[in-house]
Amino acid sequence: MSQGAQLFNFRIDITDIDNNNYGLITYKSVLHPSETLERMVVRSILFAAYNFRGVEFTKGVCVADEPDLWTKTTEGKIDLWIEIGLPGNERLHKICRDSNEVFLFLYGKAYNRYKCQKSIGNIHDNNLKIYCLDDSVIDSISSNVLKNNHWAIIIEDNEITVINDDESYLLKMEVL
Repeated sequence: MSQGAQLFNFRIDITDIDNNNYGLITYKSVLHPSETLERMVVRSILFAAYNFRGVEFTKGVCVADEPDLWTKTTEGKIDLWIEIGLPGNERLHKICRDSNEVFLFLYGKAYNRYKCQKSIGNIHDNNLKIYCLDDSVIDSISSNVLKNNHWAIIIEDNEITVINDDESYLLKMEVL
């Protein structure tokens, strides 16, 4: 672990009604010094939400050519690329060309940049889905993250409810 990196433990009970996926996952998440706590929280929520697809963590912010989460085919081709934030247009087109599906999750400044880029040119590809997450909900969840976290996550109708020891948060995934 690099100097300044922080380790967080997660134990998440998943109730995914949309995909008939139920279970418990446990893992350690490293907060890289160049990463915000909010971004790590989004990554953790998405790891649980797409658990039914078999997503795996990548090296993330440490490696520019990798997403935050992905799945690969048995031949090694990228099946699902999950990116938090907005890559540049050139990188986005390359990602879409090289992956079967691409999901972008935007919040905060990335969402505002997307609105600007969309007005400049069309960045949509057929295999690209863009979701917007509510900043205030992400901020609230992040303010209650501990070194050891036990969450329950309920997924239904494109909404994710995150429950920790004291609070419950409703995170809507708005499709753009």
